[in-house]
Amino acid sequence: MRVLGIILIILGLVGLIYGGFTYFQKEDTADLGVAEVTVKDTAGSVNIHPAIGGVILATGIVMLVAGGRRKTEHVERIEIDERREIRP
Repeated sequence: MRVLGIILIILGLVGLIYGGFTYFQKEDTADLGVAEVTVKDTAGSVNIHPAIGGVILATGIVMLVAGGRRKTEHVERIEIDERREIRP
């Protein structure tokens, strides 16, 4: 859960700071004897609205905090149980 929270925080920050990302797609060429197929480059972009970036960021923070608390409570319970077993 913590790893997913960290990933969401990074994606939310990218959405807030950059507003999205651009990707490039390249098609291959082929030689067909006399005819030749050329390379075609296409570019696309994914825009992320700032409000969506903020929601993703907030969700990541909540997941990170919730994941940390759950593990801490579990460790404390184990320590308490071990102390009871040692005492007669």
